[in-house]
Amino acid sequence: MTTGLGSINADSYHVDGTQTLYREAAGEGVRLVFGDPATAGVSNSAIDYAGAHMTVSASTATNLITINEGLEGALLVLRATNTSANITVEDDPDNGNIRCGDNYLLANGKSTLVLFYSGGKWLRIGGFIHA
Repeated sequence: MTTGLGSINADSYHVDGTQTLYREAAGEGVRLVFGDPATAGVSNSAIDYAGAHMTVSASTATNLITINEGLEGALLVLRATNTSANITVEDDPDNGNIRCGDNYLLANGKSTLVLFYSGGKWLRIGGFIHA
């Protein structure tokens, strides 16, 4: 590892023993690894933010309009658990803090939505993957 003015150069970065950022051996860039997801159950159309990679669950079909907490500039990869009922992530500016421009159905553990936290709101970035 080398250091410079306000920077650190390293081949990899670990958090609690989990490699989270590393340089590819071929020199083709870096990989960002979020690790195992935190799991949250939807309650009153909300979940609590627990990390950059989360799975959500519900016992019956429900809507998600609020993600409590967040860190300015944080990313969130969000999907439903394999056993969850359908969860619809809703853009509800009057009642929630998710701004995704449309409603997105998280189903079967494969549908994925990526959000960015800014100014107290969770904003959709990139596309929605429904596999």
